[in-house]
Amino acid sequence: MKIGEKIKRVRLHRHMKQRELGELVGFTDGAANRIAQYESSFRVPKEDMVKKIAAALNVAECALLEPDTGNLEGIMETLFWLDEDMPDVLRCSLTMPLDKRPAEIGSATVPVIQTNAKTVPFNTQPTMLWSENDLLNCLLNTYAVMQYRYHTGRITHEKYFEWKLQWSFSSTITHSSPLPADIEALFQNSDDEQ
Repeated sequence: MKIGEKIKRVRLHRHMKQRELGELVGFTDGAANRIAQYESSFRVPKEDMVKKIAAALNVAECALLEPDTGNLEGIMETLFWLDEDMPDVLRCSLTMPLDKRPAEIGSATVPVIQTNAKTVPFNTQPTMLWSENDLLNCLLNTYAVMQYRYHTGRITHEKYFEWKLQWSFSSTITHSSPLPADIEALFQNSDDEQ
């Protein structure tokens, strides 16, 4: 998704008019017109203007930039905007914490996956994505927690979108952090069913 489309989506999410945004970033004459040019991709804002627009919209700058998929932050931003463009196409799974998994059966450990997928297309099993990069796994798990909360009605789409707009590495659940209480309860319930 291009930067102009992102600016427009966030501006509308903030219930802001083009003129208001233009004035907040310092345009006087033709403020609405300049923002309209950015949103239609007729013009592309320079780096300093992107910073001003991000500040005016109260979002992380990376939420507006075209992501660099060569880094973890860019990968997450790509996933967030894909989720906005095509809701319900991308679903993250919550994997059961290691201390909650069942004991080994034979020579293989049976992973327990709690998914929020609604349907299984084409009679196939869902595919699980994981990485050798522990930080990426941590980021995906955090994303799965927020998706779970959204799809189970614990948070609204507004709050879910807002989380994606404000997301940063520093807001990520770390390996040493316990699971949030609502997610921990989910795994407690799965223990009771076994």
